[in-house]
Order: sequence, then C-alpha cells, then structure tokens
Amino acid sequence: MFHRPTTAWALLPLLVLSVLPSFAQQATTTAVAVPPPLVSLNGQTLSALTSPPLLIAGVVMVPLNDFIDTIGGELTADATSTRFTLRRGNAILTFALNQAPFQLGTQVGTFDRPPVKLGEVVYIEAEELVEALGGQYAWNKATLTAELS
Repeated sequence: MFHRPTTAWALLPLLVLSVLPSFAQQATTTAVAVPPPLVSLNGQTLSALTSPPLLIAGVVMVPLNDFIDTIGGELTADATSTRFTLRRGNAILTFALNQAPFQLGTQVGTFDRPPVKLGEVVYIEAEELVEALGGQYAWNKATLTAELS
C-alpha cells in the first residue's frame, strides 16, 4: 500500500531551500577582522613604520625600507628594483622580489615567504631578515607581536 506524504513533509524540501541561501550568504559575509601584527625591537614597539607589518599565511612581513631605516643599514636596488642588497655591519644580504632563495655572504638560505611588492612597498619576512642580520626573532601569538632583539 502506498502512503501519500502529508503536506507538511512534502513542503520540507522547499523550506530547507528557502533557508539555505540566506544562511549561506550570512556565512560568507561574516568575516573576522585580524589586526596587523606588531613588531617590537628590544622591547619597544616600532611605531615609526609608515606601512603596517603584515601577517601573510602565518609569516610576519615588514616594510623593507621603513624597517631598514629603523634598524640601520644600507639598502641598494638594481635598475629594475627587483634585486636588492642590504649591508649592515659585516652582513651582506642579497635577495630578489618573489624569489624564496637569498644569499647571506657566501651562504644560501630560503625565505618561507618570498619578498613581495604591494603597491609601492616592498615587504620582507621579518624572521629570516632579523636572523640573517644576527638578531633573534620570537613570535608572541597572544599579542600578535614579532619580538626582535
């Protein structure tokens, strides 16, 4: 014997379909704003950076020119502004935009996140840069701060 579904059960698929679009729209338009990371050098937050540091795929990126102005060093670029040489003390670091490998003196290393140019600002990975220059890097997840010394 065949039982005909009641009207309420027959309308259930329509009810589900009518609710899903608004639920999906709400889910896609709700975003959590993550503040840019902070960068501190020897316990002092770097506030003189004209461009904010960025957190890209878990990697802290700092604006290259501002950062070098803050910590000291000489930065030169080739004619196309795609290859850079940074001199600070005895360290000579060479690297290129969008390329993971870098050279520190005669040794070769690799950035987790290659240097990138966003607008007019070149960003470079803070951890590798600081460690290449002989400093120390620590990430404070609670305060979203890259602590450099």
